Amino acid sequence: MSKKKQETTKIPKASKELDEFCGYKILPVLTKGRCRHYMYMKKHVLRSSSEVAATDRTLFLVNLPVDTTDHHLKQLFGPYGRIQRIIYHNTPSSYGLTNNNNNSEDEDEVPALDLPAKSTSKNNRKRKAGKDQQPESTEEGLRTLLHSGASAHVVFNTPKDLTNVLNMPRAERKWGGDNENKALRPLGFKRYLLSYDLSRPDPQELQQQVDSFMVKFKASEYEKEREILERMNKMDEDGFVVVTRHKKAKTTDGSINVAAVSAESVDLKKAKQRELFDFYRFHLREKKQNELSELRRKFEEDKEKITKLKQSRKFKPF
Repeated sequence: MSKKKQETTKIPKASKELDEFCGYKILPVLTKGRCRHYMYMKKHVLRSSSEVAATDRTLFLVNLPVDTTDHHLKQLFGPYGRIQRIIYHNTPSSYGLTNNNNNSEDEDEVPALDLPAKSTSKNNRKRKAGKDQQPESTEEGLRTLLHSGASAHVVFNTPKDLTNVLNMPRAERKWGGDNENKALRPLGFKRYLLSYDLSRPDPQELQQQVDSFMVKFKASEYEKEREILERMNKMDEDGFVVVTRHKKAKTTDGSINVAAVSAESVDLKKAKQRELFDFYRFHLREKKQNELSELRRKFEEDKEKITKLKQSRKFKPF
């Protein structure tokens, strides 16, 4: 009877182990609203001899919730082992359960995690590609979000920690816990409010940026003007002087209205500028004589008007 009792006590322990599917351990978690989300995990296996990774302590995790962070995974696996590093992957082709017909593992390659090893150009290209596939974040300062069904490699401190995680018993585990809102940045409507606040820069910081830009702009303009003045009327190697045109910049205040100028008026103005008046000295003499004769004529006309007004007794000088 005692043996039967021992056998019956072993059955519940076996039933508490995590279920398996295609070599993956099924790990359910309870999200907000009592919804159950299923993740799939297994020990990471090397696909090629050139790959360098701590496979004896690396866990491959698939179908992560979109709001997954390091805080969530450390809180989930913390009672069973200490996490050293987490590497997220977002490429849809890297999910281990997308292709059931392919027997080979479709895990993403894990970057080198141990002490320095020889790295090839192929590995470097894959590392650069992995950097471009980091969790999506619309703005700096917002909480990062993963794509639906994302995967990750979780590296533990010791192989024993990985074994403890794979042998986790079946239990109801809350995703995030009670202190999630305090430790992490907000989601939902609060995330949109934070995004709006981050998109509007601080007026003082904006003014500092504008001032620094104007200082750099004025310095560059001064440097350009100095170079133009240095090149002006400077003799080259062949003995020629290159004439450079230097035009002062005209500034206007806010009270002056700038209107469009027609092409005809511009041509007429240019034509007048080409004409040369008083080029010779006799032109000046003739011009002065004409002005004096015109003044005398007007003086005589004014005298005649005054005499007529006196005769008509309408002249009142005061």
